[in-house]
Amino acid sequence: RQRESGGEVFDVFWVRVGDNTPSPTRLAEALQEDIAHRVTNRVSAQDLIARQSTPPPWSVRRGPDVPTHISVDNNASLRYTVVDVFTRDRIGLLHEIARTLHQLDLTIALAKVNTEGQSVADVFYVSDADGNKVHDYERLKRLQRVLYDRILALHARAEVP
Repeated sequence: RQRESGGEVFDVFWVRVGDNTPSPTRLAEALQEDIAHRVTNRVSAQDLIARQSTPPPWSVRRGPDVPTHISVDNNASLRYTVVDVFTRDRIGLLHEIARTLHQLDLTIALAKVNTEGQSVADVFYVSDADGNKVHDYERLKRLQRVLYDRILALHARAEVP
């Protein structure tokens, strides 16, 4: 979401690579190129996700079931509503979460993204269109429900051979 007053976005990426991953330098170059193409609208997020035609080994290995759980908390931060997402990792998961938050008219001020094996524990600090916490109980419940449903739908699509 762009603000009329302008603004800057700052992201820090820490990436741990596996044995079959290209060199860290090549990986960083590819990531930088993908971000540049996305920011300049030369490629859509859906196209970037679709490029992953061969699922990585971690996504096809059967592991322990990771239940999906979404929680919202207005006490963890002075300025933001904190949304915790715990689920199984999937290609496109982070995009789906960010897209859903945007569609719910929320701004992500900070995201802490953590993936260990097949488990995701992501934290999003969000505010409403006016820059405030989300205080309305029904809106908080809708946020949880919509995010949960979208994540389950993503998992269901990933299960289809």
